[in-house]
Amino acid sequence: MKEQHVQVRTVIWQLIANIFAVNELVRYTFNKPDFYHRYKDWPEHYQRWVIKELQEHHGIFGKLTA
Repeated sequence: MKEQHVQVRTVIWQLIANIFAVNELVRYTFNKPDFYHRYKDWPEHYQRWVIKELQEHHGIFGKLTA
């Protein structure tokens, strides 16, 4: 039963990431293809900033779906 709840929460976050203009951490976590598609067009300073944010908040959404 718990595994089903985790799957439902994960799907909900994936939908949020796809429907709304979310931050890059959410996009990376739940829609990597879109993240990488957008990443290549960003200025270098923004790419560095996003990578830093991803490193600092690695695994944060595992807590939301657990």
